[in-house]
Amino acid sequence: MPLLHVTDMSHNFGGLQAVADYHLSLDPGQITGLIGPNGAGKTTIFNLITGIYRPTHGSVMFDGREITGKKPNETAAMGLARTFQEMKLWRHMTVLEHIKMARYSKFSYGLMGAFLDTPRRRREEREATDLAMEYLKMFGVEQFADQLVINLPYGASGGWRWPVPW
Repeated sequence: MPLLHVTDMSHNFGGLQAVADYHLSLDPGQITGLIGPNGAGKTTIFNLITGIYRPTHGSVMFDGREITGKKPNETAAMGLARTFQEMKLWRHMTVLEHIKMARYSKFSYGLMGAFLDTPRRRREEREATDLAMEYLKMFGVEQFADQLVINLPYGASGGWRWPVPW
């Protein structure tokens, strides 16, 4: 069963058809790219899948659930989000902290857990650190984990954008 399944997705901006009958099926763990010239509709497709736009026609299924028309915060809470081409980094944070930040919507320890430093908070933070390090290793940039992002040259990421979508 595909993790992400897009069927017959189309979108119009007034009289302009930006996307026509788009289909996509991605299995868990599959890495796929979407390429095309400027104006081909790549960004519109990402915006349709993640809920920034609502498709004029078609459906989007994620992890077996219909998500067509859900708001971006709802799709992100389900584990599907997009990043933007323009990098917005917090100058005081490390590369690892930026990667971990993408996981914070999944934490369950709450404000009191943070203030009281509960075992649940420590466990969830440790799990997020471990997962973030896996992603850094996957892309061969784990040596930058403890570096402040302002200390890295743009090319150090190989053009890869931070933070990682979870």
